[in-house]
This record gives sequence, C-alpha cells and structure tokens, in this order.
Amino acid sequence: MKPVQLLTALALLASPSAFADSKAWTAGKAVIPSSATIVGGITASSLRSSGLYQQFLPLAMSQAGQLKAGIESIQKTCSIDLLGSIDSAAVGVDDAGVGTIVISLKGVTHKSLDACAQKMAKADSKDIAITTDGKFTKYAGSAMGEKAIYVDWISADTLAVSTSPDDKEVSTKLLAGGIDKSAVLKTGLATVNKNASVWLVGNKLTPLPDLGGSMKAFYVSATVANKKIDVNAHLVTDSDKTATALVADGQKKIAGLAGSGQFKATLATVKFTSAGSDAVASASIAEDDVISMVMMLAK
Repeated sequence: MKPVQLLTALALLASPSAFADSKAWTAGKAVIPSSATIVGGITASSLRSSGLYQQFLPLAMSQAGQLKAGIESIQKTCSIDLLGSIDSAAVGVDDAGVGTIVISLKGVTHKSLDACAQKMAKADSKDIAITTDGKFTKYAGSAMGEKAIYVDWISADTLAVSTSPDDKEVSTKLLAGGIDKSAVLKTGLATVNKNASVWLVGNKLTPLPDLGGSMKAFYVSATVANKKIDVNAHLVTDSDKTATALVADGQKKIAGLAGSGQFKATLATVKFTSAGSDAVASASIAEDDVISMVMMLAK
C-alpha cells in the first residue's frame, strides 16, 4: 500500500466544525509566515495521557543526546519539568523546511526560564546576557556558544523561534505572520481540528500515477482519548474522478487486509467516501494496536 493510500485508509471527513484552537496556534498564527506550505501542531496534554507517550518517550529520550542532557539539567538546576510544562506547539514551514516554531507553556513563564538560564550559566561558570532587541529577547554569552539566539516571546508563556534562531534578519522575516491569510491553506486551516492531539495541513502537489491524477492538498488530525486514536483526514485531489478512484483503491486495499490477522478489528473501523474532488475516510485505532504495529516494524 502506498503512502497516500495509507493516509487515506486512516482518515475521516472533517466537515467544518466549531473546534477550540490550541493555545499555541491561537498565538502562533500571528507570527507564522505566509510562505509556509505545511502547518501543524500538537496538544501535549492529550498525548501525555496516552499509552503511546508512556511507551515511547523513554526510547525517544535515549536517542536525544544533547537535548536529553539539557532537559535533565533544567530539571536538576531549576526544578522545571520542561517536557511536562509544554501545553501545545505549532509549526509552519515551506517545502525546504524553513519556517517558524511556536511553543506554549503551562506553569512556566518567560521570567522563570530567563532566571533558570542565568542560574544554569552560573552553575557552569559561564556568562549569559539577556537583553531586548526589537521584538526579540536576545540570549548571548559563553553559555550560548558562538552565536546569540533570538526568541520572540509572544506572551508571558508562549515563545516563537525561526528555524534559524541565531540569525536576527532571517528570524524577523520568518516571524512576520500572514499564514492566517493564506489563500492556499485557507480551507484546511478553517476546517481541521486545531486542538487535536496532532494536526497537519498541507498544500503540495503529489502525483498519483496509478490513479491518473494528483493530490493537491490535505488536512489531517488525530485525537488520542480513552486508549483510542481517532484519525481524521481530507485529501483534496485534482478531479472528482481522481477522488473516486482514490477512495475505491483504498477500500480495495483495506478489504484485502481486513479479513484476518491481529488488526482485523481496527481495519474494520476504516470508512471511506468522496465529495466532489475530495477523498475522505475515517479510522478509530486502539493504542495497543499502534504500539504492536510499531514494535513489528522495529524488528
């Protein structure tokens, strides 16, 4: 099964609804640039409550190297659980991966993190200078290495950085905003649940040669609750014919897999439909099945 078909198999028609936006997106849409072709986010609280998080966080942290050391140092020196303090995050990047990252915190503020940075620098016998430079808070000194870092604190507990945080000029451009007025992402951003555990909206032409057409855009969300993952996606194709063919192909593939095996119950939840040039579908996946799938693939 090809990537687009897999995505279709784990998708649901996301009709326009009144979703409450995440804290990070509410603030971040003012700074994420209009050049972004892929926008997404996470809501950390629902992820932290999941078995997936508990199962795979230790594995991820064991591979995190310096990031792991930094998080542990913040915990030890400042008694701040940085991962546990993340409320939500949002990101917007272009096709080259250039863009903006926004992180909203809970129980931790700009003031407390600055105090922690100074405390950590002192503990390492290094210096750090924290100053205001236009819209940015500038972090410089031996504790920061060779280059200063520029952070845009949108509010007391929400920060934004560019993918080049040590370049003020680039960061200024990448934190100029405009994504909320993007014509190409307008429908997806207006429709997708931006308070889901994970959500993603994209505008990228993807050929579907086996179906004789192409996919032009997508918006997907996954909500983790009650030991299940409800995945929702909406794939925008170039024609009604392509959408119908994409749905039929997905149904055929799932039917071939659903007859037997340990994931029979999960595959049976997959539903498909099409609406004009849009291909849509749904699935409700047990967390235990996802863990088993990942373990199988890791062997």
